[in-house]
Parts: sequence; structure tokens; C-alpha cells
Amino acid sequence: LSTALPKASCNVKETPSPTPTPSATPTTSPDAELTMTLGASPSGGATPGTPVTFTATVSSATATGTIQFKDGSQVLGSSQVVAGSASLQVANLSMGQHTITATFIPNDDEFDSVDATIKYLITNNPNNN
Repeated sequence: LSTALPKASCNVKETPSPTPTPSATPTTSPDAELTMTLGASPSGGATPGTPVTFTATVSSATATGTIQFKDGSQVLGSSQVVAGSASLQVANLSMGQHTITATFIPNDDEFDSVDATIKYLITNNPNNN
């Protein structure tokens, strides 16, 4: 007597192993937010021929670059940023109101360029603006 076993059937679905997902790398914008302030000494104005020091300070002490100082469209000079600030002294501002702009020009792509502007008055009586 031969006993044949019935054939068993079963449906096996092969599932491929998942493809490994690379780990996410955090990204930061190459251009970090930077702000700048601009001040003058003496503050409030000066008489003709008086040396005036303009100081620009950026919000990051690690920012490296140059500050270019302008009176309107005329370049007054440039100064390297050291520990977050740069200064320029001028003594040849003419009588009248001046629009002084400081522009931060970064050495690398970590920061964007940024500007700050003040009005500065050269008058015979700077304390009575």
C-alpha cells in the first residue's frame, strides 16, 4: 500500500530587504544672519577739521572681512574687522550733513554683506543742531 501525501501549497511572497536610507546631514545656510551698527565719535556732530572716528560693529565676533566706509558715494576708506568691529578716522569732512555708510565685505561665505548708515553733521556749532 502506498500512501501518497497530498501536496501542500502555500503562497510565499518574498519581500526584498529595504534599501538603507543614508542618514540626514544637517545643513545650515552658508549665509548666516549678521547685523551691524555704526557710531561716530564725537557723537552728535563736529566742527570742520575735527577728527571724527566712525566705528562699525558686526553682531558676530567671529566674522572676518573688511568694512568700507563711504560718505554718500565717495569712499572714505576701509578697515579690517578685528573682534567684531572696525574703525576709520577722518578729518576732512566738509560743512553740512553727511550720509555715512559702512558696508561689511566678508572674507568667506559664512556671512552676507551688510550695511549700516548714519547721518553726521559738520557745523560751526555742533552742539546746537
